[in-house]
Amino acid sequence: MQKALVRVVGWLAVAGLVVGAAAGCGPSDGQPDAGRDSSASADPTASTAGVVHRSSGLYMYPRVKGAVLSYHNSLVDTRTTYTVTDVSADAAGERVRVNESTTVGGQTTSVVRSYLTTAAGGLRIDPTAGLASSPGYKLVDRGEDYVVPPIAELEAGKTSTGKTFTKFTINGQAGRVDTTYSIKGVGYRTVSVPAATVQAYGVALTSTSVTSELVGPKIPDVTGTVTYWILPGFGAVKQEHDLSGLILTVDLIASSLPVASA
Repeated sequence: MQKALVRVVGWLAVAGLVVGAAAGCGPSDGQPDAGRDSSASADPTASTAGVVHRSSGLYMYPRVKGAVLSYHNSLVDTRTTYTVTDVSADAAGERVRVNESTTVGGQTTSVVRSYLTTAAGGLRIDPTAGLASSPGYKLVDRGEDYVVPPIAELEAGKTSTGKTFTKFTINGQAGRVDTTYSIKGVGYRTVSVPAATVQAYGVALTSTSVTSELVGPKIPDVTGTVTYWILPGFGAVKQEHDLSGLILTVDLIASSLPVASA
C-alpha cells in the first residue's frame, strides 16, 4: 500500500491540477497560501486595473471572486470543487487564488492554490498544483513554476522547456520528485463537457518525473502528457492525461458563471 501511495506522488508531480483527487493524496500542510480567507465578492473587476489581454489570456480559473466550478475525474469518479477566493493584480499580471475541495472515501480535504496569468496572457502553474491534502503527506519545498507562453506565441510555434521539483515527506519518510518538461500549443478545438461546448485552446505539457530519496524499491520514472483545454479569458474546461499508462480525463461539470470568455 505504501509503495502504491508513493508511486502516485510521481504521477501527481507530472499531472498537475486535479489529479490529486484520483488517489486522495498530497500535501497536508506547507502549501503556499494555505488558510487564506475564502470570503466571496460579487465584483468581478476588483483589484484588476491595468492588466491587459484578459479576453485572450490563459487562466486556470475565472478571474471572478466568488466563482464556483466543479470538475469530474474519470479515473475514480470523484468531484472536485474550486472556489475563487481572491483576484489581485500587479506588474506581473493577475493572480487568481482558489480553494480546492475534494471528497474521497467520505473524507473531504481542501487546500488553497494560486495561479498567475501574466500581463502578456501567459500562465504560470505551481508544480504542486493538483496535490490534494491528506494525512501523512507534507510538502517541504518546491521548484519553479511551469511556464506557459501566451497563445499568440504558442500559435507562432514557441515552446517552453524547464526543470522543477517537489520535496515532501510521507508518513515521516523523505522523498523528492524531479521533473523535466516541455510545453507547446496544439491549437483550438471544439470541446464538449457537461457544463458547456466551447472553442478551447490546447496546451500540452509533456514531462518526465524521477522520484528519489525514498527507502525501498525504486519508483519507476513517469513520462507522459497532460493536455489542458482552456477557454481563453475564462479557464480550464477539460484535461486529458496520459501518464505511463494512467489514462484519465477531468471535465468541467458545473460553473456558477456563464462559461464564456471575459
